[in-house]
Amino acid sequence: MPTISVIVTAYNQAPVLELTLRSVQAQTFKDFEILLINDGSTDATREVADRFHDPRLQVFSFPNGGYSRALNRGLDRASGAFIAFVDGDDLWTPDKLERQLQALERHPEAGAAYSWTRFIDRAGTLLFSQHPVHFEGDVARDLLLNDFICSGSNVLVRRSCAKEVGGFDPAHSNGADWVWLMNLATRTRFVRVPAHQILYRQTRTSLSSQVDRFEMSARRNLDLVLATAPLELQQLKPRCISNIDLHRAFLLLRETPSPDEVNRAMRIVEGAIHRTPSLFLRASTHTLLLRCALIRLLPGDHGDRIAHALIRSVSSTLQALHRLSPQR
Repeated sequence: MPTISVIVTAYNQAPVLELTLRSVQAQTFKDFEILLINDGSTDATREVADRFHDPRLQVFSFPNGGYSRALNRGLDRASGAFIAFVDGDDLWTPDKLERQLQALERHPEAGAAYSWTRFIDRAGTLLFSQHPVHFEGDVARDLLLNDFICSGSNVLVRRSCAKEVGGFDPAHSNGADWVWLMNLATRTRFVRVPAHQILYRQTRTSLSSQVDRFEMSARRNLDLVLATAPLELQQLKPRCISNIDLHRAFLLLRETPSPDEVNRAMRIVEGAIHRTPSLFLRASTHTLLLRCALIRLLPGDHGDRIAHALIRSVSSTLQALHRLSPQR
């Protein structure tokens, strides 16, 4: 029996799937199985997988059933004591499994380990890095307010804890990983690995880029989680909605936005601040407002380029100050 089961879900990801599989294969920790769930792909996903020679790899092809069903099919076939998930277009650094497993071995009371994320584009170019967070232990409140896990390709989970949570809800594929992680966070403790180990690929055609769909699914998933959450978490709903709105604005401004997208982002940020005035004190809110203002004021893509440069500079300064400050 392998120590870790790595569940790879893929739907029409042939152009990048080999890179994902190689990033799994290159792990410094070697005792794992790879369960590739081909979710009804109509491109060359299956052919790419068949060319990938590794005795640890098993390929299972099904009619398209959606992200949640693909994850559940992987869970049903997993035999490892620990489970890791990775989407078929994301990447890991080579030490991801090793360091997360070490963290769980050092903290037997914890059921899940997470790392930090870097965001890349379709070509693999770095877009930006997640600001380091240090949430550990009971993280349900922190995860509700701020999806610091960032993607379904992050956590390493004890199989016993995953079985306690159960499967992913097929009726709610968009954001199903966050709902599942919230359920996990109410049952077990989390431990962090203080390193950027996840490379999360962003594209204009990805679900997270469709702002309206994101809002609809995010609000639905929030209601789903809060329906069974303790009262102290239910009372955070207005703040959660404001955070969803800030992320909507971020998605609109993520690449080179049109004037209409900039105006829409500004209205969204203003509405979030009106609902939750404390957001005006956050650096991330200032960044969104600054970028909107620069893009509006400067012609062509000059404002966008300057905003990017300023944001990178501010982000680097904040990260340097964060490293100098006491850790949680």
